[in-house]
Amino acid sequence: MESADDPRLLILGGQIRKLRRDRDLSQEALADAASIHRNHLGAIEKGRKAVGILTLFKIADALGVAPAKLFDKPSIEN
Repeated sequence: MESADDPRLLILGGQIRKLRRDRDLSQEALADAASIHRNHLGAIEKGRKAVGILTLFKIADALGVAPAKLFDKPSIEN
């Protein structure tokens, strides 16, 4: 299975998107806060990109949540 075909990446990306929107952050603002490229964040949110653990830690820190929170299923899709 290709990583981009893994439904777990869709869950992860959806949760990151939900948390970002809950905080009224743009992709650019979150990417800047996490020191990653906006295009990379966009691909992660869409479940198209496997993501390394250090990048997950950066995103969690920028969102002000524990890394485990990124793996919760979002209650609202998109």
